[in-house]
Amino acid sequence: MLAFVYGRNPAGSMVELSGAQEYDLVHGFFNAAAVHGLSWVEHMHRYGTTTEELGRIAVQARRHAALNPDAALREPLNMEDYRASAPLIWPLCELDVCRMSGSAAAIIMASSDIAKDCAKLPVDFLSVGREATHAFERGVPMSFSPERRAARQLYEAAGISPQDVDVLFPYDATTVAAVAALENYGFCKPGECQDFVGDGSRIGLNGELPMNTHGGHLSGGYLIGLTHHVELVRQLRGECGQRQVPNARVGLYASGGGIRAQFFHAATLLARGDWNA
Repeated sequence: MLAFVYGRNPAGSMVELSGAQEYDLVHGFFNAAAVHGLSWVEHMHRYGTTTEELGRIAVQARRHAALNPDAALREPLNMEDYRASAPLIWPLCELDVCRMSGSAAAIIMASSDIAKDCAKLPVDFLSVGREATHAFERGVPMSFSPERRAARQLYEAAGISPQDVDVLFPYDATTVAAVAALENYGFCKPGECQDFVGDGSRIGLNGELPMNTHGGHLSGGYLIGLTHHVELVRQLRGECGQRQVPNARVGLYASGGGIRAQFFHAATLLARGDWNA
């Protein structure tokens, strides 16, 4: 049995920079928001998308957070609020980028022999995918090819497809990262996020692909994806009350990280213990 506990209190914390980040910082090119802003510029130019899709993701995340008593941001948010939000890194605004928050989470893993004797329904790890690259992918930033390779590993190892996924939990440090997960993990084709997201209902609790049902990093709180896993397990066990997705059996967590010097992506597929019964 393995227990993993993690917490953070960003107030007063210091971040040490190295490599290319030292030089990026003095020119304002710092953290994922800068890279994702540039990526979305390229995406808009290539596919004719706009910031409206990003706004729908931010608004839907807040709607989910409003149903989560542990969420950091629960105040109502609509598209008018999003459009009025202050610019941050063009074309992104403040509501496109998550805020630091203090929080903690714990995850306990055990063999299937031990888990089956526990009081609650077991949740199984079906597969894991991981890929990285050491340089920013010039020309097509939104393609994030390591993310696509991680997705292939994930699906092939589990023997399932995107159509089998009931709930999606992308690492939404920005709204752009959520769109990248939709496109690169096969839920829609590149450039089709505008139609897929629509008015936001498709990624809502009763939609085709509920996404970040706890509010994600954008509204639920930032804890490097751990709260995503906690919510994923709770969804698969049916423990989420008002924000419960009906008959959720398979869930996918998709991370994305790094900035100019390195990009890395990791993903996990989890399922109810009786998902294929």
